[in-house]
Amino acid sequence: MKRVVMGILFLVVAASIAHAGFRVPPGVYRIGSLKDAKTRAKKTKRPITFVYTDVETTCPLCVDASLDAMKSLKLRTVVVYAHASNDRDSLPGIVQDALKSSESGRYIPKTVIVDADIKRVIAVIPYAREKRDRSKLFRAAMRKF
Repeated sequence: MKRVVMGILFLVVAASIAHAGFRVPPGVYRIGSLKDAKTRAKKTKRPITFVYTDVETTCPLCVDASLDAMKSLKLRTVVVYAHASNDRDSLPGIVQDALKSSESGRYIPKTVIVDADIKRVIAVIPYAREKRDRSKLFRAAMRKF
């Protein structure tokens, strides 16, 4: 009986974690607040990073990579989260074009860094599975500004 209860408890916990996705970290704007993000970027003289991903994903690799991008890049940029299924049409054209490029890769998260005026793409960062590979990509992108 004890094994059955423990097994059921494990399944309930595992299911809730698998469907939980993740929360957008504090200090990260959502696409609906792009105007505020742009104002902050201009005021602080920082570029804007668009992290195109899905907070509802059940893929732990995507969750890790998405949170890593948001947390790592918000130190030097203004970060905006865009939902991969719902927000594509809300993105500025220059960001949409960058996301369609081969440079952005096939999998989410896809990350695009633009100037504060959203006129010039500074860097496109594709998904990388390993943290050390992501760190290299983030450092290379940050050397561009």
